[in-house]
Order: sequence, then C-alpha cells, then structure tokens
Amino acid sequence: MSDELHELVGAYALGAIDGPEAEAFEAHLETCAECQEELFGLSEVVLELADEGIPEAPARTEAAVSPTTPVGDATVHELPRRSASRWLAAAAAVAGLFFGLWASGVFSEDRVETIASAADVETITLEGESGTVDVVLSNTEAGVALDNANLAALEEPELYVLWVIRHDGDAPEFVGNITEWSDVDKAWDLSVNNVEILAISIEQAPSPTAPSDEIVFVGERRRS
Repeated sequence: MSDELHELVGAYALGAIDGPEAEAFEAHLETCAECQEELFGLSEVVLELADEGIPEAPARTEAAVSPTTPVGDATVHELPRRSASRWLAAAAAVAGLFFGLWASGVFSEDRVETIASAADVETITLEGESGTVDVVLSNTEAGVALDNANLAALEEPELYVLWVIRHDGDAPEFVGNITEWSDVDKAWDLSVNNVEILAISIEQAPSPTAPSDEIVFVGERRRS
C-alpha cells in the first residue's frame, strides 16, 4: 500500500482534495481494505458533524499592504469565513461513496448471508490449477457472492476480478474486485437470470474493463 495515498484518507473524508489527487486516491481505495475500513470510520464522524451543523469560525482580518501604500494607510480586508456547507457537501459525498462501496461488495457480509440462504440459491464450483472456488448466486436476490472462499495471496498491485458471461460468445462482464485472499465474504448485486459462465482472473489494479489471459478459475452454470 502506498503510504502517500493512505495519508489522504482524512483529507478525502473531509472533502479537502479533488481533481487528479482525489482520482488517484479513489483508484487506490478500490483495492485497499485498510483504507476502506479507515474511511468508513471517518465517514461516521463527518456525517455526524454535518447532521449537527458546523458553526462558522470567527472572522479574521489581515492587513493587505501594497508596495506603494504607506504602512499607516494599509487597508484591512476581512478574510472569508469557512462555511459549514463544505462539510455538508463532503458528508454527502462520503455517504454516496459508501453506498457505492456497499453495493459493489466492499461492505456486504450480511448480503452474502442473504444470498447464500435464499431458497433458490445455486452453488457454482469454479475450477483452476490451484483448486476450486465456490460462488453462490440467487435469482430472487439478484446477487452473486463468495462465501468463505480461499485464494492464493497476490502481490500488489495484483488483484482477483470476478467476471460473468451471459451467453456463449458474449464479452465477459465485470462483476467486482476481490482484494482479500482467505475466508472471503463478499457479495455483489447482479441480475443472474441469464448468467452461463463465471470466471476469476488476476489483473493489475485499478479495475480492468476486460479480463486478461490469466483466467485462474472458471465454472459453468448447470441448467436443469
């Protein structure tokens, strides 16, 4: 994990960074469980502050002296006060971010249990040279999950990525990143009605748009 990017967690939670710096941190966040956990904790503080309202700081003054103006005649300008609106905007952004992380499987242990216990749950065994990985899916819950899966550890910036193919000949569809290696509990919302093949590949972070040739697990959904 990049120490420089990790140090941006607090600033990001407060909405104090934007542009390329924020984009770089968000790409890092997708693959860093430690930053995800820390940001989740900080978001609760930001949201609480926004809910209570942030009092504006007292106005400060500063002398602005022109090179041609005598010091005794210096004009005093009032500096703008920091508004609570920035905190509110940051809180809204954090709330939106964590809704997206939950939906994409980052914070979804309860969702895994819901899918795994659904009446129509199906277990698809993905096979690879290093063993097998079981993926559970449910039509009624419209979701797919890894339930206590175990994967070989990877070196950064590598990560596992789950894909589905809906029909023979279709391009693989990105489902989500897998950044833990043992006892993985992770779920994604996904319409699985016409999914036919599931696969896991090893990719370079951040999230790819198409799988590489390094497919390490693959399995076919059996239709009755």
